[in-house]
Amino acid sequence: MTRLDNSFGQNKKCVQCKKAVDLITCDYCENSVCNICSDLNTTEFNMMKKAKKKLKYQCKDCPGTPGSNNSDKFDQLLVVITTLQQQMNAMQSKLNSIENQQLNADNETRPHDKQQDMDSVLEELEERKKRKRNVIIYDIDESPSDDLNERIEHDNEKLNQIMGELNTNVQNVKIRRLGKRIPGKKRPMQVITQNDHEAINMLKKARSMKKTNFKNDLTPMQRDKMRDLGNQLKLKQENGETGWGIKYVKGQPKLWKTTVVDSN
Repeated sequence: MTRLDNSFGQNKKCVQCKKAVDLITCDYCENSVCNICSDLNTTEFNMMKKAKKKLKYQCKDCPGTPGSNNSDKFDQLLVVITTLQQQMNAMQSKLNSIENQQLNADNETRPHDKQQDMDSVLEELEERKKRKRNVIIYDIDESPSDDLNERIEHDNEKLNQIMGELNTNVQNVKIRRLGKRIPGKKRPMQVITQNDHEAINMLKKARSMKKTNFKNDLTPMQRDKMRDLGNQLKLKQENGETGWGIKYVKGQPKLWKTTVVDSN
């Protein structure tokens, strides 16, 4: 394999034209020749000078160990360099094409994704608005009857009893049991009122009487949020942090630390 290891003559004269010009020294006979007297053209001569690695040079009249023609070596080197450059250009073009395709794909999908996100937000807001007039009551006895009318009558009686305990009157409500019927299991009772004011009033009355089985009707997203807050609260309690609770701030549940007022 050709190894670059060339030296250039300094303060010497060309052995052929006897001129003290820019020279190149043969690695075999150590004679120095100029560009004109060498077997190299100007490009090849300059490449030999500028190369960081060195190519062994053998002059055309060298009496030393014969070697392959330097011009042929440079021709081969130029072919390799040209081929590599073409391959690099092709790879760069392909890379640019891929980047442009990805950019176009992103531009096409992003508006669609944004629209989907907006639709999801609007659907969530609409669902929350609808559920605001609902109250979920847990641990209420359920009729074991297979007759639908008997079960409806039973639930109406239970709700009237509950309203009496709360000292409130709610008219024209709808009652549903949530989930699949399982013998011996009390399904949650969903009470659908006429408006959110009636639902809020029921919840306030229940909380004032320390009834913990009355809950807001939350969307899946809201339930996930409450579950996450509950886990955070539990972690704080396990770490010995006191005074923390969950409080609604502007309609949104948040972890809230009670401020302890020093009585001294």
